[in-house]
Amino acid sequence: MDALVIAQFAFATLLPVIACVGLTLLRRIRCVMRIPKIWWQVIAGIVFGLIAVYGTEVGIPTNGATMNVRDAAPLAAGLFFGGPAGIIAGLIGGIERWFAVLWGAGEFTRLACTLGTIAAGVYAALLHKYLFDSRMPSWPMAMATGLVVEVLHLLLVFLTNFDQSVRAFQVVQACALPMISCVGISVALSAIALARLNHRPSIMPRGQRGIAQVVQAYLLVSVFAVFVITVGFTAILQSRFMYSDEASLLRLNVSDVRGAIADASDENLLMLTNKAALSLPSAQEATNEECARVADDLDVAEVCMVDGNGIVIASSNTSFIGFDMSSGDQSRAFLCLLPGGGETEYVQSYQPMAYDETTWRKYAGVTVEGGFVQVGYDAQNFVDDISMQVEEAVRNRHVGKNGQVVVLDATGNVVSAGNDVGVQDARALSSDADGIQEGELFATSFNGEECYATYEEVEGYRIIAVHPASEVRFSLDVAVLITSFMEVLVFAILFLVVYFVIKRLVVRNIWHVNGALSRITGGDLSTQVNVRGITEFSSLSDDINHTVGALKGWIAEAESRMDTELATGRAIQENALPRAFPPFPEIKKFDIFADMNAAKQVGGDFYDLFLIGDSNSEAGKLGFVIADVSGKGVPAALFMMSAKSKIRYYMESGMELGLAMESANRELCEGNEAGMFVTAFAGVLDYKSMRMTCVNAGHNPPLVLNDDSCEWLEKRSGLPLGLFEDMPYMPYEIECSPSDTFLLYTDGVTEAMDVEENLYGPDRLIDFVKERAGYSPRQLLCSVRADVSRFAEGAEQSDDITMLVLKVGVPPESFEQIELPASDEKLEEVDEFIHRKLEALDCPSAVCHKIDIAVEEMFVNVCHYAYPRATEDNPGTVRVSCACNTDPASIMISIVDRGVSFNPLQKPTSEVSDDIDQVSIGGLGILMAKKCVDELTYERVEGKNIVRLVKHI
Repeated sequence: MDALVIAQFAFATLLPVIACVGLTLLRRIRCVMRIPKIWWQVIAGIVFGLIAVYGTEVGIPTNGATMNVRDAAPLAAGLFFGGPAGIIAGLIGGIERWFAVLWGAGEFTRLACTLGTIAAGVYAALLHKYLFDSRMPSWPMAMATGLVVEVLHLLLVFLTNFDQSVRAFQVVQACALPMISCVGISVALSAIALARLNHRPSIMPRGQRGIAQVVQAYLLVSVFAVFVITVGFTAILQSRFMYSDEASLLRLNVSDVRGAIADASDENLLMLTNKAALSLPSAQEATNEECARVADDLDVAEVCMVDGNGIVIASSNTSFIGFDMSSGDQSRAFLCLLPGGGETEYVQSYQPMAYDETTWRKYAGVTVEGGFVQVGYDAQNFVDDISMQVEEAVRNRHVGKNGQVVVLDATGNVVSAGNDVGVQDARALSSDADGIQEGELFATSFNGEECYATYEEVEGYRIIAVHPASEVRFSLDVAVLITSFMEVLVFAILFLVVYFVIKRLVVRNIWHVNGALSRITGGDLSTQVNVRGITEFSSLSDDINHTVGALKGWIAEAESRMDTELATGRAIQENALPRAFPPFPEIKKFDIFADMNAAKQVGGDFYDLFLIGDSNSEAGKLGFVIADVSGKGVPAALFMMSAKSKIRYYMESGMELGLAMESANRELCEGNEAGMFVTAFAGVLDYKSMRMTCVNAGHNPPLVLNDDSCEWLEKRSGLPLGLFEDMPYMPYEIECSPSDTFLLYTDGVTEAMDVEENLYGPDRLIDFVKERAGYSPRQLLCSVRADVSRFAEGAEQSDDITMLVLKVGVPPESFEQIELPASDEKLEEVDEFIHRKLEALDCPSAVCHKIDIAVEEMFVNVCHYAYPRATEDNPGTVRVSCACNTDPASIMISIVDRGVSFNPLQKPTSEVSDDIDQVSIGGLGILMAKKCVDELTYERVEGKNIVRLVKHI
């Protein structure tokens, strides 16, 4: 295998990793991001399919197969880019592999490789959707997936080639390690690369893993540990069985040869003994000479004649004359041939003689008249007489496929063996057997090959059966390999089944419980946890529902207490504020209007206005204050009351304004353990001289508006009240001109936020105010508040919105209101009420007509939409108010109801186009109303719909 082939194989392993990174980066390009997901998966499937084709073409041929990493491509496509991509890549790679035999790919594994590649894509697609929930797997899970798929691929090689199992094993044995490891590494590296590319850890650290990932990890480790233990135990057990079976096989072959030799020896010796009996038919006639002659004729070691008493009476070996056969175990066995013994023939195995135990012989006996004749073999006789039979017994005997039996005589000479057995090899084999117990399995080297062997000795022969170790281990290797592969698949299936059962019964239920708990902790206490089917989860659901029920009770109780506290604080706050406007209608030197729109939580905003000293309609001083107390709730409301009363007391006393604020500050600092403070702007207007004295104690700067300009009053006099006891406050004076308008406000105006938490801000405030120079104080305040409401629409009001507007040198407004049922029939009464106010302003009839059009449209909208459940007996109510000003002449009409939230200016039919031809019939009334007045606004305040119309006359 040259370096180029190895380099190509390595590049094929890394190519899926490169493709994963490349496609991920490509997907981030704006124009590529517009490609629909399904088409992007098709593109990814084609790319990885071509990579699978490349894997086939650069594979390494081995024994009719092609070693490759083709399956890594459909696996990467399915795991990281979605199920369709994996299936498409698997089909492209599998179909190409089927036809690749036409240009040189291996035919032997054609079907297995095709099925394996298609299965890889389908398997990855299923895991991506159901196991990994369409998320990217960790690299250990990706590697495990690659290993399992490749094991299935190689197992298919066995399943599709049952008739050529040896060759199939050779292919699998050669391909298993490189293919399984390279596919696993390729998929794992892809997972690591994509994790780094997406700035995610390759393995989620503890504390950031979901329960599904934790279950996957622990289950994978557990299954892997059990797999290793099982495979190890199986290998050990199979090895034990292999050694036991091999020993039995070798012993069986030795036993068969041993039996054949013994049978041939017995048969041959009996034949010779019967010939001797024919030559010596009578014990009484036998002589030593006759016995020696017969022994020479038969070429045996000895011939003896034994009489009826068991005594040797004639022998070819005269030293045996007179020997008593009953004197030894070996010779005594032949007494069965004597009269009464019941036997006529007897053959004994090769063993030491009773006469001389150092000499080994094999004897047979046959009865004759008056006794029996006995013939004896020695080793050489044995070899000479049955060598042909031994060779015949061994020549065609095979142990397994390539094993054989070797027979040696007592001197170590080869009696019989295969044709390719050398004498030296046979003697070395016999030497290795020395010291080994008969029948025991031992390892040896024979004919240059490692073998297993066992032996037995019979009739002076040593019979050794040998079997090549490679052939023995082949069965073991096949068994272990197939068992391991099957266990991989079994444990993979077991992993999936256990995981899905845990996921369905535990993980999903935990997700459901967590989802419900998330909604509960998010504030939706109406959520019920209803996870049933398992006793523990049913109990948990009941416990959570019971706890939430108790929590709702506690919250309701706490809210009730809080509502009581808020109502108390709001009552304190509102009752302390002047509500009647104009407050001093007899004084024609100024117009003033103030209002506070309280937030849900009680704050500490307040305003106040009062006359100082002996003021009258012609001369005097007006005192006014606007302030914002730190904090919320009843404590802030109480501190507000204290601050308001102290500031008013010292200002009403006629004390110079700076000293009055210093005195109020000292008293507020006393006993202020909570550290509360109040920002304030206080002013005193001498409405005869048109001079105003001001003190700004850390408050928002007011806006000063006239016909020519709109600017901030930036001067500061000191820090907020309540912080430092000896803080001085320096007043400053302003020379006022007629129609100068002062807008004072708290930070609830400029710090109002929309749903995206953008601030209303001072810039928007000044831009809005400068366009309304001729507005009365009420008109200006209501317009600003409506603009803030429009800006913050959809966002909860977080702070009080308080404003005070003072216009000097003009008479105060006249204000009047009526309340009547929300019925079209009351329109005439509304018109009459408004016309009375317009007549007082000498309003031209043309202007009156325009106001009538606008009022009619708004009033009818209220009657039709504000009270959807209205009845004739209970139609709901509408309050109509008119605020009129004479300098300059203007009117502000407010239409207020307490119906459902309804903004007539946002009706689907209320277009705002300036082109009347583009307006639908349903939107014409709103358009005409807007054209007829100078300003038309809507607010939803404290459960009330407020529509305001402003018209300058």
